[in-house]
Amino acid sequence: MNHLMNIKQDKDVFDIETATREEIEGFKEGTKDPPTLDPMGPFIQTSSRNSWNESLCELFIEQFQAEQGMNLTTEESEEIKDMFHARLGRLTRKWQEDKKYSRRQVWEREKISKQLARRNRQRLDVSQSPTS
Repeated sequence: MNHLMNIKQDKDVFDIETATREEIEGFKEGTKDPPTLDPMGPFIQTSSRNSWNESLCELFIEQFQAEQGMNLTTEESEEIKDMFHARLGRLTRKWQEDKKYSRRQVWEREKISKQLARRNRQRLDVSQSPTS
């Protein structure tokens, strides 16, 4: 999914071309072209499901099947659909965070989060070390 949006990490979502409200409304009404996977431009201004992202999801599943040379069962398709929407949800939160905070503030928040994770991991490692 990342390569379809031309991103390597979640934070790269700040720079992707996303669908606009006008595009998804026009698509719903039948006056705008449907979404494509090249490049993939999801609508991430809200985490609510919409017809635009549903269509992207179907295209994604079709491409996945073609790339893998397999036909997915209904259950497998539903699982991939859930994973697709979960991924879009994470990217939406990241994108909305960028709109809420400056790049500098986002960087500072990530730095603090990493420091806390490192501290907690070290604490866990020490508490689990074998005693002599």
